Amino acid sequence: MSDNNDQNNPPEGKGPAEWWSASLTRRQATQTIAAGALVAGTTGLLGATGCCGDDQGPIVEQDALETQQKQGWDFGSQGRKLSLSSPQTRDSLSTEDWKTYLNPTRMLEAIRPVKRGWQAHERAVLIQSLSQTGLAEQLTPIQTPEMKEAYARGQALVSLISSVKDPEGTIVVVDMPGPASVALAASMAEQVEPVFFLDNWPHPHGVVPSHQTLGALLYHAAELDKKRAEREGKKLPAALILDHNRLNPYTDAGDAFDNRYMAEIPDATMLKKLGVRRVLYLTQSEKFNESDDLNEAMVALSESKIQVAMLSLSAFQKDPNASDEAAKATGGYFYGGGYHHHPYFFTYYPMFLFFPMPRYRWSSSPRVPSAKTAAKPTYKPAPRETVFSSKTKGAKAGVGKRKPTGFGRVSTRTNSEGRTTRVPAQSVTPRAKTRPRRRSGSFGRSRGGRFG
Repeated sequence: MSDNNDQNNPPEGKGPAEWWSASLTRRQATQTIAAGALVAGTTGLLGATGCCGDDQGPIVEQDALETQQKQGWDFGSQGRKLSLSSPQTRDSLSTEDWKTYLNPTRMLEAIRPVKRGWQAHERAVLIQSLSQTGLAEQLTPIQTPEMKEAYARGQALVSLISSVKDPEGTIVVVDMPGPASVALAASMAEQVEPVFFLDNWPHPHGVVPSHQTLGALLYHAAELDKKRAEREGKKLPAALILDHNRLNPYTDAGDAFDNRYMAEIPDATMLKKLGVRRVLYLTQSEKFNESDDLNEAMVALSESKIQVAMLSLSAFQKDPNASDEAAKATGGYFYGGGYHHHPYFFTYYPMFLFFPMPRYRWSSSPRVPSAKTAAKPTYKPAPRETVFSSKTKGAKAGVGKRKPTGFGRVSTRTNSEGRTTRVPAQSVTPRAKTRPRRRSGSFGRSRGGRFG
């Protein structure tokens, strides 16, 4: 991971509150410098293009997140309201304590990993947006049907993951839509160390609905906080929590705001320092490939002798004939769709050494599940060309890579008074000297394989 990432994460030895105060100071200084550079650059560009008279500068393309951090989370759409799915008045613990987690420092404290080694790698940029005026007032907890299902299936998954030898040698890369990923993290949080990688800000017209992920975090924040305390001193697997919506298709149409971003997970060297030997890539439904922005990273892990496997959460199905005791331990879901199929996970995934735990009464002779619910995994990371493929020879895969041209960008114009406004994509004419390239929905899809 790039060294630049460290500025977004609490360094070892600093608490979230201390880090948050320092990071605000750093950002203010950076914004002052960036604003000066932008004015200077714009002035030079005005002279070069001969623009004058209409008090409007040229159209320039900027990084969407950086622009939001300087100009406001709702840049270009001030006054627009967010639309939240399945809003709630109480959180997962049936309290109104969620309101305290509208404070970004408290939210960071609730979701921060316990293990110091993981604290340096989390990406909690999304939480920083809560400090901006007008956002917190629009947010409430949400609990969607997809979240409920992910939570229940997470209990089934954690009954397996918590039953392996060498738990710290395992990580689960959870690559599902943000709210479902958050719910699954909360479900497993007592037995698994969640590490969040949420690297953008919400926007009223954002192509990535990150405000829904914030709503899910508010719903589960108190629960995550409580379970975090229960993990102290335990050796546990880690789960890297991603938002699969980060690569949603985008076209230059209407008021859509391109807040897409890439996931940058720790590389093989970093993972080995943390004792990681195996990676389970978890998707919401069956996939043939990992997400495009993770292709190089997964290939590099495999080439570094870290075992990589893929699992779909859809492999966990309900068994109406299971006993209440068994259903309680797994949320009513079982690998392969049946109580007697559940232990077959360790046959299909022999990389996980089985060590029975008392929380689940294992069958001594598991039955082979139907291929319709849990087929033997065939996934193996393989190089394929994507818009995220490295262009620099010898570059570390997935670490500090630049965004592709036209990805996660916004068109802006700054007038002579220094006021910056957003320029809708359809307003950019061919005569604009700095016209952004068309940003089509092909970004986030593979050129050589199926989008994961």
